[in-house]
Amino acid sequence: MEEVYDLLCVDDRKLTIRENAQKETFVENLLKIRVGSCEEAYKLVNIGLEHRRVAEQKLNRNSSRGHALLTVYLKPNSGPASTAKLCFVDLAGSERLK
Repeated sequence: MEEVYDLLCVDDRKLTIRENAQKETFVENLLKIRVGSCEEAYKLVNIGLEHRRVAEQKLNRNSSRGHALLTVYLKPNSGPASTAKLCFVDLAGSERLK
């Protein structure tokens, strides 16, 4: 019953979760945006936050109604070709965890 949305897209179309031949799970047609600075990345994060669905609950006024995932790939402009991958996850209802 999962519904996956791209929080950076203006339309509200649902995306499809797929699995490739190596059994890796991915979201089909997910938007990828290249940024050149922290400020540009912050702007995109804020756009995504604006598009999140929230609803008031007993414990939290701005409780998220779904999980959110942000993946950032860091690649240097020059030097050795090393790459870092950072994944940030916000689980719905996690504000109640101790």
